[in-house]
Amino acid sequence: MTLAFDVYGTLFDVNSLVEELKDPDLVGRWRRKQLEYTWLLTAMGRFESFWEVTRKALIHAAKELGVRVDTDRAMRAWLNLKPFEDAVKALPKINDRKLVLTNGDEWMVRELLRNSGLSDYVDGIVSAERVRKYKPAVEVYRLAGEATFVSSNPWDVAGAHNAGLPVIYVNRHNQELEEIDPGGKIRVVRSLEELL
Repeated sequence: MTLAFDVYGTLFDVNSLVEELKDPDLVGRWRRKQLEYTWLLTAMGRFESFWEVTRKALIHAAKELGVRVDTDRAMRAWLNLKPFEDAVKALPKINDRKLVLTNGDEWMVRELLRNSGLSDYVDGIVSAERVRKYKPAVEVYRLAGEATFVSSNPWDVAGAHNAGLPVIYVNRHNQELEEIDPGGKIRVVRSLEELL
């Protein structure tokens, strides 16, 4: 069996940026705007690299809050997100083939995995840049082939399920699935360790 893991929010904690930036409001708005930009670009039929989307989202979030931010330092922090503890414990023990299926640029994810020490436990990186669209576009999930998709983002679960992939929802934070999900069976776990 092949498992295809989402990266941001599933294997890595985006909120770990708060340690570096010391501003939870900025981090929250940055992440929301980053997702909004990916969805907007895909809806408009345009594509920009995830690195550029992330940089523009940070600039917008900082302007919106009226705060100054060292953009270069913040972007470097994005390449050093902290992995979730259950990811660190589970990935080395999962014997299935493990891919990551991500909106992130391949080089960004490779560096993130290397910086976290998890690169030896991932067999491949599948990036949305291959189809020049972002999740939840069906074309992105189809890159995973016959894999079972694993995500802790409800919108991502809905997208993968809509694309016909078997899905495991990692519900660490007791969040409801999206109401627009197409319905049907989705396996729910509270931790990646439950995959063992």
